[in-house]
Order: sequence, then C-alpha cells, then structure tokens
Amino acid sequence: MSLTYPSPAHLDTDESHALIVGDVAVERVKSLVAVMRGIDDATAEQLLLDVAHRAGLPLWAVSDQVLGTVTAQVAQAGLTPEVLDAALASVAPAHQLHRPAA
Repeated sequence: MSLTYPSPAHLDTDESHALIVGDVAVERVKSLVAVMRGIDDATAEQLLLDVAHRAGLPLWAVSDQVLGTVTAQVAQAGLTPEVLDAALASVAPAHQLHRPAA
C-alpha cells in the first residue's frame, strides 16, 4: 500500500507546510518501525495504519504521538524495541488527548 497525499500546489502555504511536516513524521516512524522490528516498509506502514484505525486518528497524528513518546523515553531507557512497542501501544484516540489549558 502506498500513501497518497493531495498535491501541495492546491494548498495554501500553511496547509502545504503542515502536509510536509506530517509526511516527514510518518516516514520517520515508518522507518523506525521497519528497522526496530526488522520488517519491510510496506509491513511497517500497515502496522501504523492499523494503529491509526484502532485509535480513529489520521496517520500523521499517530506518528506525532509515537515520535513524542519515543523521544521522551530515549533519554531514560535508550532506543529499544520495548520503548517503540510502548509508544505504539500508548497512542491515544482523539477524545482521550489532553489539551493544555488556555
């Protein structure tokens, strides 16, 4: 399965920037999953799509959560398969995300 995104030419600057940032996060997490689990990109992508489906979130949001969790844990535990697994398992559905108080 290959991910397809709208053409940046049809988006305004802010939308285009957000699309690129989201795409980079997805590719980073997909590569991390592939390397840490010893699987190919297509299998890693499907794993992330499954997590996104279960959480009811877009792939970029799942990737953002996973990167944030992994980054926070690397300083304490190093980058291990367990850290990645915990990050994938901790993806929260949108209704469970906490927003900072204004």
